[in-house]
Amino acid sequence: MTRRHEGDHKQLLEFVAHHGATDAAPVKTIHDIVRVKEPGLEKRLFVDWYQRTSLLDHFLHPDTKIDDFYRCQYGEQGDFIKTGYQVDIMEDKHPQIRLTRLGSVWMGDQKNMVSVEKTLSLTDAKEWQVVYRIQNVHGPVCLMWFGCEMNLAFSSQDKQDPIEHLQQTQWLRRDHGYGLALKAQFDLPMDLWEFPLETVSLSEEGFERTYQGTMLLAHSKMSLQPGQVWIRSWRIGVHPE
Repeated sequence: MTRRHEGDHKQLLEFVAHHGATDAAPVKTIHDIVRVKEPGLEKRLFVDWYQRTSLLDHFLHPDTKIDDFYRCQYGEQGDFIKTGYQVDIMEDKHPQIRLTRLGSVWMGDQKNMVSVEKTLSLTDAKEWQVVYRIQNVHGPVCLMWFGCEMNLAFSSQDKQDPIEHLQQTQWLRRDHGYGLALKAQFDLPMDLWEFPLETVSLSEEGFERTYQGTMLLAHSKMSLQPGQVWIRSWRIGVHPE
């Protein structure tokens, strides 16, 4: 699902540099015929600087907007995205995997040592749960904006642009192609950002958007005193539509 730079993008960008935006007409010519199936595709050539997987742990810059995150042009206050976690497999009532990491989160020039622990449990064949424990291990009081990113593959796209949902206890996405519905249920209300992950590629009919999946970011702001722990959990389940 990761959006990468593709060689064909150069052709589209060269056209825009020489002839202006593609909003004016659907078909124009440069060295070869440059066809676009919709106007403005050159404005959607976003490139991700990290791999789009699930349960990615963000500590967002306080000025981040949903459009910044959609474009993958925003600031991280932590160092948890491109680093490894310690993995422990545990046996309880349900199989569990615990992922832990001690890293850094900055608040301006202030650096705090923060631990992130997330425990995944397969509660049944159709549902799994994650429990987060985030602790301010070392440093003064720290204001943090935490977000857990999940990237989900559906058979078709249902939205074109980023959408924000405030203070939600659940998120539901139906997949009519498979006749299923995916539901995320949160123990306490969380703010959600949602947008489609699309790549721009060249087909026989011209440049077009291709749906890869849907990004869901569950995020919350917190203020942790020294030693204080933030604990939250949610369940993800797939059920008949």
